[in-house]
Amino acid sequence: MVIYQEGRESVTIGEWTDRIYQNTPQEHIITNVVSGRKMRVQKYNFPDTVVWNPWSDHSKDFSDLGEDEYPNMICVESGHVSSPVVLLPGTAFEASQILQVNISCLFDCS
Repeated sequence: MVIYQEGRESVTIGEWTDRIYQNTPQEHIITNVVSGRKMRVQKYNFPDTVVWNPWSDHSKDFSDLGEDEYPNMICVESGHVSSPVVLLPGTAFEASQILQVNISCLFDCS
């Protein structure tokens, strides 16, 4: 994985991708460019976001992903990737991630 500094407003995938984005916003909107469907990712206490897609280079390495399905998938993970959390005995760590798909009211549910 590579620590990545994004200069674009929107991240698009058109090749093998495995990136770590540091100190990202607490909310991301993922849009399927073909269908227009959207998913909201909300995260708490996860500073980093990983974006991954095997593209044609590696899609054949995954038995549950057809060789021609890679353009229709994206993996977006929230985490403490660039600065892992170390838990000592008796300590705790809390974080959460919420994935929301409700196309009819993702942005305006009033």
